[in-house]
Amino acid sequence: MEKDAKNLNNDFQSSENLEELMKMSYENELTRKENLDEKATWMMEIASIVASLYGGFGLATTTGLFTENIQPNFSILVLIVGVSLLISSIFFAAKAFLVRIYHYATNYNKFVTLQPDKKVAFIDEEIDKFRKKEISDLSLIMIKSYLSCIVRNHEYNEKKAKDVVISQAIFFAGLVTVPLFIITTALT
Repeated sequence: MEKDAKNLNNDFQSSENLEELMKMSYENELTRKENLDEKATWMMEIASIVASLYGGFGLATTTGLFTENIQPNFSILVLIVGVSLLISSIFFAAKAFLVRIYHYATNYNKFVTLQPDKKVAFIDEEIDKFRKKEISDLSLIMIKSYLSCIVRNHEYNEKKAKDVVISQAIFFAGLVTVPLFIITTALT
């Protein structure tokens, strides 16, 4: 029977529970990363479609709305602001989606190197140091590795979540201009 995080938080009597909690937290951060990437992708797609449709519809609608002096009216200004906001939304969604260096608990870089000819070279000294450790030392190394990765990945996810929230807010602000554009166009 698997334990959930709440039960593990209440029971730190053995190092196994602590390690299990670390692994769960670590996996949760990686799952959160995947979810945020998916949201950022959807925001880019939706904002791109809406910006394209809004811009195309707006240009088609406002073609004859210029005066003889070729000065744009309020409808054109609303259209420009709306499309600009939607494009800004795409920018923040793309920023959230950018690849960041996520940290993984079992990092092989300490034990192997990739040669220019794409062959793997083992670093025997490091492997021997690790192999000769006691189980308790290995457990401590893994706990520290998980904690370090959790903290770093959490920081990256917080930045990613902030960009997604900004993208969503700007997107909704851009959507607000659609009815405003329709009303100002109808009144012109």
